[in-house]
Amino acid sequence: MDITLEKCSVWKLPSQNRVGAIVHGGTADAQLWPARGPDAELKYQFGDDLQRTLDAELSRLGVRKLDLGQAMRVGRGRLHCDFLLWVATRESEPGADPSRAPREAAITAATRAALAFVAERGVERLAFTGFAGGAEELPPVERWLIIAKAAQAYEDECRAAGRSTVVEEVLLCEPDGKLHSLSKSRLGSLARAVEPPRAPAPAAPARKEARKATDKPATRRGAPRLSADEVDAHRFSSAPYSMRTRYGVGQYMLHARFGVGRVEQVLPEGAVVVVFEDGESRKMVHGRS
Repeated sequence: MDITLEKCSVWKLPSQNRVGAIVHGGTADAQLWPARGPDAELKYQFGDDLQRTLDAELSRLGVRKLDLGQAMRVGRGRLHCDFLLWVATRESEPGADPSRAPREAAITAATRAALAFVAERGVERLAFTGFAGGAEELPPVERWLIIAKAAQAYEDECRAAGRSTVVEEVLLCEPDGKLHSLSKSRLGSLARAVEPPRAPAPAAPARKEARKATDKPATRRGAPRLSADEVDAHRFSSAPYSMRTRYGVGQYMLHARFGVGRVEQVLPEGAVVVVFEDGESRKMVHGRS
């Protein structure tokens, strides 16, 4: 079984990489979190009838909610796959606050449950959305590492038991270039890292016009920036900024005023340096009780 780290959004896989199932971690009662985040992005890609589809599937199973770690097959909607696999990774969220994001043990159990579920249905390729969402979620690089290790352990168990994994390839889709590079380094030999082919560089203009006095000053060379693709990729998937959340380098947030931000540095005084989509770096407090 191959584990491939793709440098693209799970929603924009090329046709030659079409998967049988896309795995998404959500609440046990399959209710979508109404604010921005992974559930909102999934709904945007799936279609507005996602909640109705989830409710209907729970009803068909004859339960009000799933057990943590349990997987549920859902129709594909507008997704480019055979079906969506909803895995319960968080408790239900009846109040105004999101439930706690899954930790290592929950992500490991959810990964193994997903692999076993799709193997029983003959699925050979599947992609993970990363089990994001919830309060105090782990950094993306850590989540990819946990998923890859769980998939490797599942394959080892299948081999020891003398049975086929059925699944031939597991895709970990990370659209952000910096996180893809960090993930590639952390995963090492666990996964094969793939990047889309580079588009040819545009031809340089014949001459460069002089900068007008009214132009904005040039960005300081070497300063961290967020690309347009990076901002689009994390507009819906990033959790809202909270001073109570503890952030790590490479983690994203969504600020009500400044938009999408990426943590560049963790400071010892209980603050992080974040570069936002407007190009400005700001110091934000975190981990406050």
